[in-house]
Amino acid sequence: MSWRNGIISRFRFFDFKMLLKTLDILIQEVKRSFGTGIIFLKAYFFFLPIVATAQVDTTLKDFFPMHIGDYWEYEMLSDAGNSYVRWFHRVIGDTIMPNGKRYFTVLESDINSSSPDTIYHFYRIDDSLQVFKYLETGECSDLEMLRFKLSVPDSAVWETCTPPDYPFRLRGLLATYDKYYAIMGRSLATRTYCDVEYDSTTNEMIFCPIGPPVAFLARELGIAGWYFEASGDAYLVGAIIDGNQYGTITNVKQENATSAKSGLFRNYPNPFNPETTIVFELERAGHVRLSIFNLLGQEITVLIDGEKAAGQYSISWDGSDRTGNKVSGGLYIYRLTGRTFDYTGRLMLLR
Repeated sequence: MSWRNGIISRFRFFDFKMLLKTLDILIQEVKRSFGTGIIFLKAYFFFLPIVATAQVDTTLKDFFPMHIGDYWEYEMLSDAGNSYVRWFHRVIGDTIMPNGKRYFTVLESDINSSSPDTIYHFYRIDDSLQVFKYLETGECSDLEMLRFKLSVPDSAVWETCTPPDYPFRLRGLLATYDKYYAIMGRSLATRTYCDVEYDSTTNEMIFCPIGPPVAFLARELGIAGWYFEASGDAYLVGAIIDGNQYGTITNVKQENATSAKSGLFRNYPNPFNPETTIVFELERAGHVRLSIFNLLGQEITVLIDGEKAAGQYSISWDGSDRTGNKVSGGLYIYRLTGRTFDYTGRLMLLR
């Protein structure tokens, strides 16, 4: 069956929270009808083994490794179809977003492009091994979408919040299988995640209703492949996970050592509360100063003032002045100066 025809699954997601709710209703009904006698005890002991087996397998977190410094490099066919393009994802730090939750910050950028696009992604993993992605706009609760569930069985389906222009509100784990990865020299357990559409006429869940899977997650590697509607498949060609390198890396040395030029990236998040992160890059070693100013031009604090080696840096500001007092909400200017450059940016503090 082709991806275009969809993949139909009659399996249903085992919703543990719904089971709890259902059993609670059942127990209340039993208590009202028969008191708290032997029937209630049977319900209790039926429920007990289910709770005991609900432990989360923490090793499944290996399907979405996330450490500061991790790096993934991807390749796909260009839109014109006559060449290949590469881009990378790199975990550059973590930050608290306006919803009060802490996320890993992932920098995405093109490789070998004269004018590379730079995008920031924000991910967090909760204790139930659910992977959330922060969304800066939209009507999602807490401004985040539930992107992956790592501890669910194959054919599991869950509801997630997606951007307003995205047609699907369900996502699922289609299958888990072994796949050979040349960059590892061996096979790894791999999971295929898809958008899902519910067909009310047949009471079925249709996996991948309009095309191939959304993403492939490989144990030890994380996201090992993507699908883009316009260009097709993109695959992982190299990675650095928790300090271990796999496959071919063409850009990490430039990222960590000397880059094409010095620059100041936009801060994230922006607007922010309680803290924001400023990222900058140095072409060569030298003395740099990073300061925060108010709109009157008064320097309220200095974040960096000293010698730095070539490379990329990130530093957080929590809205405090040089004495440690919290400043009022409003617009502020951050300024990075060096021997051959002077960059500024704007940030908005919410109180």
